[in-house]
Amino acid sequence: MLKKQRIVEENFDTIVDSEFAKDVVYGLSQPQKRLSSKYFYNDAGSQLFDLITEQPEYYLTRAETDIIQKYGSQFFTCLEGTPFNLFELGCGNGDKTFNLIENMLSAGQHFSFYPMDISKVAIDGLVKNLHQSFPLLNVQGQLGDYHQFLAQINTLGKQQQNVVLFLGSNIGNYTPAQAAELLGDLKKGLNSGDLLLIGMDLKKDFDRMTAAYNDKNKVTEKFNLNLLSRMNEELGANFDVNKFNHYEIYNPLDNAMQSFLVAIEKQSISLSTINLDIEFDAFETLFVESSHKYSFRDIEILAHKSGFEVVESYTDDKQDFVDSLWRRL
Repeated sequence: MLKKQRIVEENFDTIVDSEFAKDVVYGLSQPQKRLSSKYFYNDAGSQLFDLITEQPEYYLTRAETDIIQKYGSQFFTCLEGTPFNLFELGCGNGDKTFNLIENMLSAGQHFSFYPMDISKVAIDGLVKNLHQSFPLLNVQGQLGDYHQFLAQINTLGKQQQNVVLFLGSNIGNYTPAQAAELLGDLKKGLNSGDLLLIGMDLKKDFDRMTAAYNDKNKVTEKFNLNLLSRMNEELGANFDVNKFNHYEIYNPLDNAMQSFLVAIEKQSISLSTINLDIEFDAFETLFVESSHKYSFRDIEILAHKSGFEVVESYTDDKQDFVDSLWRRL
């Protein structure tokens, strides 16, 4: 329960990354404290996520990598060799994208690449690697929250067809309603006939899904707790990460893995930069992420609601994951 709270509005908009500050004020003031999972991905969080993808329990990255290796040169053959703009929302370190681009170039496809990410380290590293490996490829990194680019995607590149990559099950961090809204915003930034390749984790055995978010090396735990460290560093908070536990559970009603940070004792927290004081009761939770899972029927419904049609869906051999190719109507 929120015991006390003081917020000073004066000069609030001048705080570095004021969107983060405002979302923290709002989220920590709710009866169920919550923060958006997009704030995991500062530079430290992005590096921890890269480690998560290497954990044996985390099947998602391996499954999508298999799909890209098997079908990467085929995804966009429907464009019949026409040059296009290739955008990626939330590119991260670009490991999967690097393999995809390699396959696409080997197949003789012609495109300019615009990777987007909130992490400067991720963007700079990917652009450098691509320039070194493919010196003739036009790469223009876009630093920032990809939401800010959605409505203007068709103005960022050349006057030619657009193709958008939204890989890695990033769409799973949104509820179905939020996902439809986000993809609807993306539709506004695209032209009729433009393509979207979107990655989704498929519904499967509950234990396998739960294990993927509870790796034995506790990298996911460190990743989630880094959100507290980020508030300490950027907002002058005094969270003690040792006084919170990481908890994951699959909710079959929402078809989603849900992530919480749980206070192990009663504690008072001060965020000096934004003049906010809050209290956590013992065992009170901070909700930090949902990872929604999909069936093929769910995918068809979401595409239709968002103004797209499914062209083809590509899965790994175990049908753990799908990269679904959509066309903007």
